[in-house]
Amino acid sequence: PLSELQFVVFDTETTGLAPREGDEIVQIAGVRVVNGRILSGEAFDTFVDPGRPIPPASTRIHGISDEMVRGAPDIAEAGRRFHAYCEGAVLCTVLLSAALFDHTGQHTLDALAERFGVTIPLEHRHTALGDSFATAEVFVHMLDVMRSAGIVTLGDAMAEAERMVKIRRAQAY
Repeated sequence: PLSELQFVVFDTETTGLAPREGDEIVQIAGVRVVNGRILSGEAFDTFVDPGRPIPPASTRIHGISDEMVRGAPDIAEAGRRFHAYCEGAVLCTVLLSAALFDHTGQHTLDALAERFGVTIPLEHRHTALGDSFATAEVFVHMLDVMRSAGIVTLGDAMAEAERMVKIRRAQAY
């Protein structure tokens, strides 16, 4: 049952939006949700040295500069730490949102936050930790919606997410 699982909601900030062109992660954060509660005291948050300069346009969005990531772990080390933090937890909010609210076509964090009345303080928006907390709040609301829709187990949630993957693939043709 979903009510018995641990979830980790996470977000990253990057040097840009094109990983195939060399963009890299500069920050990763995660927040645990257990029994429908956000465990704010157990958050994960780290800068990541991307091994390349952070473009000024990206810094203007997330506020992370080259100086801030200097000496931070590389993605391999940050990934190991984050993987350890996530052990035993599950989640994919975008696919679940698409399953629950497919008629809207709006599944961004901003759209979901607005739908559930979650306020994201401006100074925390576009930070990995701030967006993780906002997504966790959204997810807690989604747990109630899933329960009302008869999605009560991880298997139910995975089946709904897979159904959305199949629909999206079909739409791509």
